Amino acid sequence: MQEIKLNLIPNLLRLFRYLSAIILNSLTSFERSLVKGQRCIIRDSEMIHEIAKEETNAYFAELGLPYRVDETSEVPGKHIGPRRIRNLINEVLNENELRKEAHLKIINDADVITDSITHYKSIFTKQDVEKAVKDIPDPTAREQLVQQVLSSNRILELYHDDGESSKYFTTIEVRNEETRIIRIANKINNQVYYNDIYNLKSDIEGLANVSEEQKQALRHILLSTSGVRVLRGRAGTGKSYVLIKAHKLATNRGQKVIGLAPTHKAVSELRSKGYTEVYTVKGFLYNRKKIFMQDSLIVVDEAGMVGTKAYAELFRVVRNNNCQLILAGDEKQLASIERGGMFEMLSNIFGSHVLIDIRRQSENWSREAATKFAESNILSGITLLRQNKCVKFDNTLQDLN
Repeated sequence: MQEIKLNLIPNLLRLFRYLSAIILNSLTSFERSLVKGQRCIIRDSEMIHEIAKEETNAYFAELGLPYRVDETSEVPGKHIGPRRIRNLINEVLNENELRKEAHLKIINDADVITDSITHYKSIFTKQDVEKAVKDIPDPTAREQLVQQVLSSNRILELYHDDGESSKYFTTIEVRNEETRIIRIANKINNQVYYNDIYNLKSDIEGLANVSEEQKQALRHILLSTSGVRVLRGRAGTGKSYVLIKAHKLATNRGQKVIGLAPTHKAVSELRSKGYTEVYTVKGFLYNRKKIFMQDSLIVVDEAGMVGTKAYAELFRVVRNNNCQLILAGDEKQLASIERGGMFEMLSNIFGSHVLIDIRRQSENWSREAATKFAESNILSGITLLRQNKCVKFDNTLQDLN
């Protein structure tokens, strides 16, 4: 593609002069055939548009630019001159002022502030409340509202085991919802449906190209006496590979396996790895009455991204259909958009198998560096990168260049 910078305007001026010459030398009208075979006269304005469009598109193509002239609209647009534009801008500004006033009225309600925060977070700090009320112009009113939120009888302050304040808060509603989820999860944990378990165990032992750590993970998620099985591991530890093997082993022994993920991209990943029946979590819950899932093995990938409300509904469906549940993810990767944190809580309550060995990097030092970063040991990870000449340090940006 030819690079177009400051010479774009002169090029366009030459194009317009060229188009003007073509138009002046053209007939005042010309004929063209319609689809039905009839003939009609094209008005001068339409002719000019057609010629200008074709020449302009050809010129843009020659320059390697992606731009093209739009077709003439069947529904004419309204011409907006400078005066109307100013009026529209004023209307938008007035509308924004009204929205701002409405917003300020809303955020003066302590319960509304609390609900807006806990829609995205299960626990929060005083700083989160201060951020939510920052648009209130009066500092005294802001501080009073913060105190109203934190002193509400809905708020629960959280403490460490030693009784010291954690400086975090939650609400009674959030705690009750999480308690309900744990209660349902306990019931799921007690319902186990095995299909050919002894042969399945033998199949795992006979796997080739699978590390002992990965075999242990497969035993945990396929042979566990618990209905809720959790698989954790940082990026590159082979979670996806274990889930592929689990799907193949279970389906070969007649077990129905349903794959779920919070995003369409993650669903596509599962499908590309051999999962034949896959849904987004929301799609699965929406279509649950149409899906036969009795005694199925439900595999949830990227489970750390699933929100609390989705977990509550999913667990009810799993419980009612006597399903086994595998939750795979990493609580330190992307969190859910809505209120989350259940994956880590479920891991702590029901236990989990953790994949540690980084398998994505081929060299020992790079695997060690990836492990250091996964453990939040940033300095050690950077030191390894520096020792292997993968990162350069200098005193100034100019020295790096």
